[in-house]
Amino acid sequence: MQSFLYPNLPKYFDVSKVDIQTVYGDLLTYTSQIKFLLEQRDTQINASPATKIYKVLDLGTIKSPKTGDVSYESSTEAYWGYTSAAGWQKFNGGLGARGYFGTYYSNDLVCITSVGEEHAVSLSPSDGSYGVTVTNGTHIKVQYNGLYNIQVSYQFFNSDPAVGDGITWFKRNGTALSDSASYGAVTGKHGTTDGALILSYNIIVSLSANDYIETCWTSDVSSVHINNRVSVGNVPNSPSVILTINQV
Repeated sequence: MQSFLYPNLPKYFDVSKVDIQTVYGDLLTYTSQIKFLLEQRDTQINASPATKIYKVLDLGTIKSPKTGDVSYESSTEAYWGYTSAAGWQKFNGGLGARGYFGTYYSNDLVCITSVGEEHAVSLSPSDGSYGVTVTNGTHIKVQYNGLYNIQVSYQFFNSDPAVGDGITWFKRNGTALSDSASYGAVTGKHGTTDGALILSYNIIVSLSANDYIETCWTSDVSSVHINNRVSVGNVPNSPSVILTINQV
């Protein structure tokens, strides 16, 4: 770091012979020089990376981190670095390093009352999560910035003999994600058995901390609906919707 030579106040050998105007002028010169040097120092410090190293249980307890800060988070057993552009980012590798994830499902029977009626799926946690939570029933919320792979599977049924489409898409923060829709033709009812279709696909999307994703569906006919199949014998339950999210 650059060294600064700070000015000194002048020495008066016989203060009785120094008039007040001279002293005032000397003080103005001194304070101006000090102010200039301190402003240069502030600029240099503000432009330098931070060098603080923390050890915390949870990164959220660190107030006002700065670019260059490093922390060991004991809850994840991992080291993290902070930048103002990307927030906290996990260092590659390390003990316990793992990506964020969540697994969710729904066993709800949901029907539409009119063609094109939109439904956001209410989801429940399945086999745990890390860095991802479900809020407001339908919001899959991420706690950290990252690129995420989201996989969804719908189980559609059709109570009418005519074929109908099951239509699904994703929303981010309440707005439909472009190019995220998928269509599946659900076969018509045959005899007493409803037609059925499993529609499954994935997207990869960039999310910021506190962004949330919703999975939505509709149909071009009112006879198409989603439902689960209950377990029979050794065959487990088949949920109406399964959603998994993983950091990549």
